[in-house]
Amino acid sequence: MKTCFTSVSAATIRISRNRVFRGLPVIFALLMSVVFCTALTPGDECKSGLAAFEKKDYETAVKHFTDGAVEGDQAARLMLGLCYNEGYGVKKDEEKSLKLFRESAKSEDGIALLFLGIATMDDEDNAEGTEYLKKSADKGCTVAQFQVASLYLEKEDEAKALEYFKKAAAQSMTDAKTLVDYIPGINEAFKNQDLKIKLKSENATNYAIVYSQIMVGSAYKGGLFGVKKDEAKAEEWYAKARKNGWDDGKKSTSSKNDGMGGADEYEKGVDAFKKKDYATAVEHFNKSVDAGNGEAMLMLSYCLSNGFGVKKDEAKSDKLTEAASKSGNRNALAVFGAAKCGEEGKKEEGMALLKESAGKGCAYAQFMLGTFYSMDDDGEHAVEYLSMAATQLMTEEEVIFDLIPEMTDALKKQALNLKLTSSNITNISIVNSQIMLGSAYGKGLWGIEQDKEIAKEWFKIAGRNGWVDADKAIKALEE
Repeated sequence: MKTCFTSVSAATIRISRNRVFRGLPVIFALLMSVVFCTALTPGDECKSGLAAFEKKDYETAVKHFTDGAVEGDQAARLMLGLCYNEGYGVKKDEEKSLKLFRESAKSEDGIALLFLGIATMDDEDNAEGTEYLKKSADKGCTVAQFQVASLYLEKEDEAKALEYFKKAAAQSMTDAKTLVDYIPGINEAFKNQDLKIKLKSENATNYAIVYSQIMVGSAYKGGLFGVKKDEAKAEEWYAKARKNGWDDGKKSTSSKNDGMGGADEYEKGVDAFKKKDYATAVEHFNKSVDAGNGEAMLMLSYCLSNGFGVKKDEAKSDKLTEAASKSGNRNALAVFGAAKCGEEGKKEEGMALLKESAGKGCAYAQFMLGTFYSMDDDGEHAVEYLSMAATQLMTEEEVIFDLIPEMTDALKKQALNLKLTSSNITNISIVNSQIMLGSAYGKGLWGIEQDKEIAKEWFKIAGRNGWVDADKAIKALEE
């Protein structure tokens, strides 16, 4: 049985390059289901072994891994299996290596299943290895998701390849190194591709994420595999890949920045507004408005409506709000659209504005649309827009919503026991969407088919992002 890690890892990555990277624009679409991988936690013996392994003191590493494995440390057992597979510090013994991998995989941990999947791949019949890799991918292991997608591409099963690349593209970047990074040649295989990617934290998980984000963007760019061409969505995914380290020689041109002229004056106005120096804030907002800044128009409108630093003037405030919505700025569109939805007879107009904002990547607008559609029991559209928000990346950046108390207070009341690293409206919208999707699939709401496994996946993501009650919700699904 062939158990060469390096050749298998490199081979699957080459598949994606040959089918995808040399033929950009290409591949994939909007994500539907995302999970995170639970990593094995190395014990003290395993940690000592890893330290020795990194220094290439393999004999010492094997001693620590062996002691850890005897103590029942699954991470140590995996690394000991890897040493036997490659002949690091011990005589090469693929049979013993495979036995150790199988024992560790009984834990059903995603990384353990990945190791076993790679070890059981065979040039003639990859059925067993593919099955373990799929189990690993479904446990949330990002590298496994990327590998499975590549294998399906080789088999020309584009629908399945699409499914798994979506999952990898939606994962969060991490500074953590996992046992996956000790697989010989895996990071080198990624580096040897034709794309320029410079990661802040170089590990296999991050490489798999960025490559998949490029593929998703390329799908919208090229309209492949049944995905409708959509330049805005393509740019949104490309922007994520660039943010995470992809250098394609371009700067992000996301329509997010429509109506963002006079940005310096706007930022000065925001700083003064936060300090409650409203007169100074109004002065800067006025200058930014002259440059066509949609968010400055909204903030100046808000000041006029409340008499902050300027004489109260509702008529002028309304005029500025409408001008802001026409600026094309996604946040201005979201604010105006949400307000219209609250007016009698204006919901259709408001929904149209929210859709325009959502199409430009505004998580708040996506969440609001999903909420409105869920209230109408329109499961198809509710899931569509909530999924858009739920698969956004968490951020520390505050936007205009976070400056308007009426908006923040209203949304925070809907936030279900969240402890977020940054409690801004974007993050609240993202996690609330994840919780709503989990609840919908868990209970079969809005006319969608009940699927408790998908529900668990969404709850796990929400929990990782700061939802305190995630474990309780998952436990309730298992009862």
